[in-house]
Amino acid sequence: MTRKWAICVMKSWLTLCVSFASSVYSAAIFVTAERFHVSDVVMILGVSLYVLGYAFGPLIWAPLGDAFGRTRPMWAAMLCFCIFQIPVGVAQNVQTILISRFLAGTFGSAMFALPAGIAVDILDPATRRLSTILFLGNVFFGPALGPVVGAFITESHLGWRWTAWIVLIVTGPSVALAYFVIPETYQPVLKKRHTRKLLGSADSVNQEVTSSQPQALTFNDFMAKYMKTPLHMLAVEPILAILTVYLSLVYGILYLTLEAFPISFQVERGWSAGVASLPFLGLLGGFIIACLLLVYSPTLMKLLRIPKRGPEDQLIPMMLGAILLPVGLFWFSGTCSPHINPAPQIISTVPMALSANSFVRSWFGFAFPLFAPAMYRNLGTPWATRLLGFLTVVLMPFPFIFRWYGMKVRGNSRYAFRYPGQGDAPSRKP
Repeated sequence: MTRKWAICVMKSWLTLCVSFASSVYSAAIFVTAERFHVSDVVMILGVSLYVLGYAFGPLIWAPLGDAFGRTRPMWAAMLCFCIFQIPVGVAQNVQTILISRFLAGTFGSAMFALPAGIAVDILDPATRRLSTILFLGNVFFGPALGPVVGAFITESHLGWRWTAWIVLIVTGPSVALAYFVIPETYQPVLKKRHTRKLLGSADSVNQEVTSSQPQALTFNDFMAKYMKTPLHMLAVEPILAILTVYLSLVYGILYLTLEAFPISFQVERGWSAGVASLPFLGLLGGFIIACLLLVYSPTLMKLLRIPKRGPEDQLIPMMLGAILLPVGLFWFSGTCSPHINPAPQIISTVPMALSANSFVRSWFGFAFPLFAPAMYRNLGTPWATRLLGFLTVVLMPFPFIFRWYGMKVRGNSRYAFRYPGQGDAPSRKP
């Protein structure tokens, strides 16, 4: 079990490196805009295109993971991720930064697409739940931590280019260490290797294990498995569709804060870039508390004697978050005046973070930072934040609705598995 947890911690750490890289660059937006004589919105594309890479990357890494195993695509992707930090560090024009950031996000997204398969391969369901919380926590820890580190680096004698070098310095050795810690776990690949070792002949191996190996993935198979089926599920499954929109909104708000916080704390309050980044630690604290709540939510349900309703029990933390997110946004908007002590405004970021798939979510993460500067400058910080609050209020009832009626909705689903209370067999509907 110790070895398995070492694998989980290592893959989660690499995920943190990738998510950290998404936001550490945001601290350099104003500096690079002045350096290259372009608008802030153009340089914000460095963040948006990186997150857009998250949308397209899994379409590459998921099929490669099925074809070649979990680790080979992961090592190739992370090597390229490290390489594309170098052009950003030496860039002499905007185009180099934007293209390199997009490619870095695309390759880095392998750490979002492949580690889940490793957890399924090596962990039992109870342990897998804790591993998933650790993994998802690092998806959100990185964007909250990146602006703080990036701001102090940019203000120092090192300069903005070191927002790329620090990613390379941390991630490069981590990938090298992970190479020796994380083994291949995909059973078809392991079986082929084992048979090769026994027979000692690649030709014999191919003859022996052809029947047990997955067939070559054709273009039609790819479109059906990785494009058509997910889009069809979004279209016909109301729970999936609405929760995807809701989570996408939360994810978009997270990346919108990369631009909203500097406007509120640096421009309006007149703080230095480094000090103005410290409120992101409120988000980080909220994410940590949220992960702890997820870990102990089964225990809390027993203590509070909340009746079990199957998979819908997993929505209880989200129900709490659905309330806290608009509370945090309205709290932030009501305390953002430079004439009000900043402490309440900073504290408001904690409930915002507590509230906190992939393809739609990443599009929101791409788009929100682009319109954030114009929205906050035209509407002002209070009303721009209130607008987001009103959007979250509209979506707030859905976790509660699905908590109470989710079993009925799943009963009409062609994709859902059956759970206790619907029959014990995990069979699909035809």
